[in-house]
Amino acid sequence: MRNENQDVPPEVARIRSGAVVAFMGMSVNAGIYTWAGYDADRAVFVSITGSSGARAPAIPVARGKLLPNQFIRAISIGQIRRTEVVTVAAASSWQAQEFACLANLLMAAPIENIPRVVDLDGLEQFELRLSGSRVDVGAGIARFRLERAIGSLIRDAVRESEADGR
Repeated sequence: MRNENQDVPPEVARIRSGAVVAFMGMSVNAGIYTWAGYDADRAVFVSITGSSGARAPAIPVARGKLLPNQFIRAISIGQIRRTEVVTVAAASSWQAQEFACLANLLMAAPIENIPRVVDLDGLEQFELRLSGSRVDVGAGIARFRLERAIGSLIRDAVRESEADGR
């Protein structure tokens, strides 16, 4: 079990080179959170989905319907108990190359002094990591679009693995 001293799931904390996207739902998604990432050193995608708060909806995965690349983890933080569904999927060589290309484009994109737009469905944070350090990717329309493209690559890879049952 994870406790209050372990805010970041271990699968995400382990990523030294790659990218991490953290999402906390608002409005209709209130209480749902997802951590997703690509670990370039291990060539795997990870996704951790859970719910938080007293009114948060439960995560709709029955124990009998888990795929071989998924498991359920119980979390205890003070009086709050919740459940997370963890998915780990191997990256194909195409996906690894796509990530590398998008990350290189992100680092080469122009930096602009533009505030980030807030999505009404939830708050999303993006982090690029290299050799254990967070990389400051700056701001700008092109950079925000590339962050979203990397996030989509990560989420799509996890969804594909769930659809394929791998």
